[in-house]
Amino acid sequence: RQRLPKPKLRLVDPGDHRVSCARGGRPVLLFGMYVPVGLPAVLRAAGSSLQHPDPDPAPPALHALQNAARSPNGCYVVLHSGCSLYLWHTYPLEFLCAHRHARPTVEKQGPIVAVQWRADSTMLAVACAKGAVVFFRLVSGTGSSAQLYAISFADRREPVLASAASPTLPSVLLCEDSTACASSTAMAKSVTALCDFRDGVLVATTAGVLEFAPWGSTSFDATAAMVLSAIPFPSRQPRIPSNVYAVQLHYVSSLRLLAVTLSDGTAACLYFHTKDKVSGCWVPASEDKQRRMSAEAETVATCCQLNRTFRLLAVGCRDGDVHLYTLEEGERLKYSHSVVPQPRYAVAESKSGPVTCLRWTDDGHALAVAWAAGGLSVCSAFGCSLMSSIQDQASRHTEGQQSVPGLGGLAWGPGGYDLFCVPAAALQAPPGAAHHSEVLLLSFAKSALACSPCLSNQSRLLLVTKDSLALCTGDVGATSASPDKQCDLEWQTIAIPFDYLQANWPVHHAVIDAEGHHIAIAGRSGFAHYSLLTRRWRMFGSHTQEQSFQCNGGIAWWNSFLVVCCTVPGEGDELRLYPRRANLDNRNIALCKKLTRPPRLVNVFGDHVIVYTRNRRVQVFCMSGLVAPASDSLLKTAASLSAPTPSESPALATPTAATAATTAAA
Repeated sequence: RQRLPKPKLRLVDPGDHRVSCARGGRPVLLFGMYVPVGLPAVLRAAGSSLQHPDPDPAPPALHALQNAARSPNGCYVVLHSGCSLYLWHTYPLEFLCAHRHARPTVEKQGPIVAVQWRADSTMLAVACAKGAVVFFRLVSGTGSSAQLYAISFADRREPVLASAASPTLPSVLLCEDSTACASSTAMAKSVTALCDFRDGVLVATTAGVLEFAPWGSTSFDATAAMVLSAIPFPSRQPRIPSNVYAVQLHYVSSLRLLAVTLSDGTAACLYFHTKDKVSGCWVPASEDKQRRMSAEAETVATCCQLNRTFRLLAVGCRDGDVHLYTLEEGERLKYSHSVVPQPRYAVAESKSGPVTCLRWTDDGHALAVAWAAGGLSVCSAFGCSLMSSIQDQASRHTEGQQSVPGLGGLAWGPGGYDLFCVPAAALQAPPGAAHHSEVLLLSFAKSALACSPCLSNQSRLLLVTKDSLALCTGDVGATSASPDKQCDLEWQTIAIPFDYLQANWPVHHAVIDAEGHHIAIAGRSGFAHYSLLTRRWRMFGSHTQEQSFQCNGGIAWWNSFLVVCCTVPGEGDELRLYPRRANLDNRNIALCKKLTRPPRLVNVFGDHVIVYTRNRRVQVFCMSGLVAPASDSLLKTAASLSAPTPSESPALATPTAATAATTAAA
């Protein structure tokens, strides 16, 4: 058990979940969606220890790390410098391989500018500055090349690389597949950005052109190229000037929307209606009245990032502020709120510098912000600060602390449990030093409400980390005359079995019953549940049955049954009820109901089970009088209605589902 510090009395954003205590009243159970835990780990990627020495190495200035990119399936993270690629496995965290460009290659193709993964995580596109895109394919190593570099720990408990073979992971190597060279004079000028787009990659150049290269191709598709100045905008909005080019791209396929940061400090959104029809919309100026009205506070965009869950656009600016806009119908953007770097003390002005990188978590509940002059902040989707490392000069002088280094790149790990932070190249040690390529790894715990926004999770404090659960066991509901005792919370740490995590990491869903005695989790496949009374886990005895379905719609407790909305490959979607006391086996399923559409959320309200499907339908099933084992014909449909507005997030369907359940119960 761990004892957390007593929270202070403060006003909390109702959209976020924190511990809020009221004097003379009952504490309200609200907790931050993402909470930093532990100390940062240091990952070192020294090129001299990864491969044979190069006979003609690249210039030393190109060896400093620049950014990080995580694969879509969450298994790999690639770190890149101006001439090298370093491939890591996320869980367990192990180094796999590296690739380095020699000096002749760098002189011919230019330094590495950006790296982009393919949607199926089988290929990697590397954009070089002189108009070349090199495609790498992930292949299994054989023979002497099958050796992996595992992680060992030095005396200071910092992860370093060792040359011991890993028995847990197969060897994965980066093999150069093809190179798409410059097909025009415009492409040969300079490459500035790269992003995944349909069945290829979009390449931005200083000529103001977005070139398209199919995956694995040796040339660019000239018919798919887009000139930024030719893209139409609404009648009262000007087009992109011909001397302006894109410096950063972010495309979301589900929204069919491309966010573009331009070289003149503006940002725009490009809507792809069809293959040949594209229209643009400018990002409007900020309407935050709390910002200083001066020439220095003028909005100059440096980067942007889309959030498909809540349909938000985050724009980082040169003055250090982050402005968020909502994507409305009719190709319009509306200002929502701003995230301003706040120093620890208000006596001095925070000098964080421009925003260098923005990264949303996979679920869209948290945004990580990095600044060039120093500092990292993680905030909720609607502006509540979850953690911040920004300190002003006065606090550093008072506390005797050193300046927080600036960051050049960020990458969230699978599930949002890890955050890879790449220091800015200008702030790294000289290339000849032993630790010139270090990456900070921050660990986070997230609320169970971010995983499964069901009603039972709202009455208990349950946090999920990458390998454990943290449950609040203090009597937070008891009334007492002393507010200090009300906020004196105790936590119980429950380790998740490695046998389950090894094949199903990360944990996607976690739910606790209303009594607080049983917890269930679900990862990539199958599920497992834990009893706080017996302190034992229950898992599937058959590995084949565990891997036969995925809990895409979530899990929830109903009395002594676990309600599971799952997808069975080749058979469709099902609503299952597993008895809590029986062994986990598909032969012990109490009830199985076929669903017509893929589920996205399951909730329980009394004796009603509410299922929200992908086609925005809410189905309410009556469970009263149901005795296991039962036939699916006994499961009565109490209500079926459509959600009023489209939603990318299952959490946004909770109010509609609760209303439907209340109506059905009445």
